[in-house]
Amino acid sequence: ATAHALAADLCDGAAVAKLAEAALKTFPSMNVLVNNAGISETKTIWEITETDWDRMLAVNVKGPFLLLQALGRHMASNGGGSIINIASVAGRGGRPMLLHYAASKAAMISITRSAALALAPHHVRVNAIAPGMMDTEMLHGLQQQWKEKAANQSVPAASAIPIGRVAQPEDLVGTAIFLAGAESAYMTGQTLNVCGGLVLS
Repeated sequence: ATAHALAADLCDGAAVAKLAEAALKTFPSMNVLVNNAGISETKTIWEITETDWDRMLAVNVKGPFLLLQALGRHMASNGGGSIINIASVAGRGGRPMLLHYAASKAAMISITRSAALALAPHHVRVNAIAPGMMDTEMLHGLQQQWKEKAANQSVPAASAIPIGRVAQPEDLVGTAIFLAGAESAYMTGQTLNVCGGLVLS
């Protein structure tokens, strides 16, 4: 396969529009979008500033929605496609040390449902994946922040996961390929938990 890297600030609507336009010039038959960009931080409810809130929602919600809108329109005009939003199990329940992050991921689960209904007549499916703890720099940073800010609370660790380990990025690949392909042709509006049993549905 051929990969092309394009940089864009997802907080900037004009930059997102240019990104979508450039992607479609490179791949005019694009029929899969994976909304995977995201940020997170550990803060108590008292520490979250207006700037923190706006940045979290801009990167995690506004940018992915604008890409979904732009590329979903293209797919709707070109026979259909599959949109996969990366949510989080944090969006499934309360997260007092990750309030604004959890809110952004709950928003993506809701957008997945609504967009699925809006785009179904155009043969565009919209689903989401909700990972749990992932072995990434983001998790490591959150765990360090947690130690510094919540001395009276235990840091989220693999011991809380029924399967007994945090996920590797590769653990999401099969689910993403499934949602992108014909095998999931009768699925839309769903959020699949890929979290080692951290959240049960």
